[in-house]
Amino acid sequence: SVRFNLSHTDGLIAVGVTAEHDVGVDVERMREVNLGVADKHFAPSEVESMRALPDADQRARFFAYWTLKESYIKARGLGLALPLDGFAFDLDGGGLGFHIRDDLEDRGADWSFALLEVAPHHRAAFAVRQGSGGVCRWRVFEGAPFQTSRERRPATLAGLAVESVPGPSGEGNPGQAKSEEGSA
Repeated sequence: SVRFNLSHTDGLIAVGVTAEHDVGVDVERMREVNLGVADKHFAPSEVESMRALPDADQRARFFAYWTLKESYIKARGLGLALPLDGFAFDLDGGGLGFHIRDDLEDRGADWSFALLEVAPHHRAAFAVRQGSGGVCRWRVFEGAPFQTSRERRPATLAGLAVESVPGPSGEGNPGQAKSEEGSA
């Protein structure tokens, strides 16, 4: 069965489509934000990692975490019923790690993530529950700009198609993640 998820923000629309896996997507325009939101809602390790960065890089890291968290809770179908501090992403060291508390009844190894800098001021994240079989292959595409109806400004469509192929190893295996994040 086809599964999909949509997200939109000022100037960007994103869609994730899979043939059989749970999928979630979030896209955000990087704007001014009160970083105290992270102190209140993010996992302690995420707050510590974000606060250790130079001030100029903290906002980009905030939006990386926010979009990843939103994509995951949307893919689970539980929204904010999942506590945002109950799972954490690790963006330090060049990879993208994912850890989840045992009481949230999920396995971190079942998930794959993509974090993208879609445009200079937009971040997008995709979450796919791959399960324990096969390899998750990402195909990211960007569509042609089109006019938004309300403000007559161009908007861009970004999308993700995911396919699963049998195999024990390879890029994009469950538990691994792909990050195309910018400076954060």
